Amino acid sequence: MSYARLRSVEHQTSASNPGLVFVQSRCEPGCLFNTKGDRHMSPWVNRWIPALVAGVFAFSPLAGRAQPVTIDFDDQVEPCAFIQTTALRDRYADRGVRFRGPGPLDGPAILDTCGNFNIQPHSGNNFLAFHRTAPLMGGGVATDPSIMLFDPPAFEVSIWVAGGLSEGLFGLEAYDADNNLIASDEVAAETWAQLSVEGAGIARAVLQERGRADPPIFVADDLVYSLGEACPENAKVKARCSRANCGPRIVAKLKKGPPDSAVTFRLDGDVERRAGTNSKGKAKVKFCPVSEGDHTVEVVECGASAKTSC
Repeated sequence: MSYARLRSVEHQTSASNPGLVFVQSRCEPGCLFNTKGDRHMSPWVNRWIPALVAGVFAFSPLAGRAQPVTIDFDDQVEPCAFIQTTALRDRYADRGVRFRGPGPLDGPAILDTCGNFNIQPHSGNNFLAFHRTAPLMGGGVATDPSIMLFDPPAFEVSIWVAGGLSEGLFGLEAYDADNNLIASDEVAAETWAQLSVEGAGIARAVLQERGRADPPIFVADDLVYSLGEACPENAKVKARCSRANCGPRIVAKLKKGPPDSAVTFRLDGDVERRAGTNSKGKAKVKFCPVSEGDHTVEVVECGASAKTSC
């Protein structure tokens, strides 16, 4: 019985079920994974593989910039009133995002649920709160828009919003570094609803209530974003379907992508595979088994896609 050193791990998730993870390993001499197949794994490996996989995901380069970042605004104890705090600015700069408002001191503030917004936070005890006429400590008003600046740029951004006291019409717009609109989303909501935008090179996202809320009070929570290198315009995706032992198999390749970066391949808008590009911006993943028929594979960070049939 021979074992090999774990060289890398590719993992596959479902966009509709992000808690579901599939693991495929590649090994080199010295690994704890049996090279003869899972059915011959030692009891020790079977017992501890969840911990090993968790450790690999935590430290592997493949689990780098493309991993989603979640900010739930619950990292500190917050006050109940706007006058007791200031607009959110650079608290999360070390996580790749800074916040700005329409004026030097303006913008939403993080408040506790005791602020009486007629709705509980989407998670935890705090949320990002807006009030167009409420003064903040030290000056400024807790008004929108909330401007989120991403460094490095993001390729997907989502946030939950709610009117609380009334229905609001909320918009989220994503811009690149040259102020070109990449994507936008809109939702009317009194209770919690999610806004989401996606595209390569999101340097700035703007969250705003578009005038329906009365009174002009609303909240946001659970900001989620994925940071990644901007993909070159000439990036190309190829996909080919063939028959394998596992069934119909799609091999997808990225060429001229961002070098030495983590990228996300998405099959038919649902199943995702993450992989790392080499120094030339090349990456490859496999989807198997897949259903018979037409399929589309896209690389999320690049906005590039390819079609194939099985």
